[in-house]
Amino acid sequence: DQLAGVIPRVLTGGTASTAYAARSTLAQWTRTYGERYEFVISGGLTLAQIVEMRADVHAQVYHVGSAARTDDVVDVAKVRALAEATAD
Repeated sequence: DQLAGVIPRVLTGGTASTAYAARSTLAQWTRTYGERYEFVISGGLTLAQIVEMRADVHAQVYHVGSAARTDDVVDVAKVRALAEATAD
C-alpha cells in the first residue's frame, strides 16, 4: 500500500520459478491490488498458459517474450496466435 500513487505498474512473475506456477498468488494479488496497480505478468509463459492465466489471474498485461519466439527470433506465426488467443 505504500507504493499506491507512487508507481502505476508492477512487473512480476509471482513467488514461484515461473508465472504459471505462481498463478494462484498472482490471482490473489490482482484481486486485492488490481485497482491500485496495473500488473504485468511475466515469467516463461507459453501460449496455452497465457490463455489459462488470463482466465484465472485477470491481470491487465502479459509479457510474452519467450511465447513469441522460436530460437530467440520473433516468430510471426506465434505472435499472430497470441494476438488471436488474447483478443477480447
